[in-house]
Amino acid sequence: MEDYTKIFSLQGKKALITGGTGGLGSEIAKAFLQCGAQTAVCGRHPGEDCMAPE
Repeated sequence: MEDYTKIFSLQGKKALITGGTGGLGSEIAKAFLQCGAQTAVCGRHPGEDCMAPE
């Protein structure tokens, strides 16, 4: 994964990621977390863990 903290910071920000159980939403959630955002994730497949390693 790219180190996005060198590009921008989301410290103190809150984010809601929709579609977070899919591939793109999951990666966006990981990037937001890496940049310091408090992140909530929702998706259509609640049984799937969007943060599970591949």
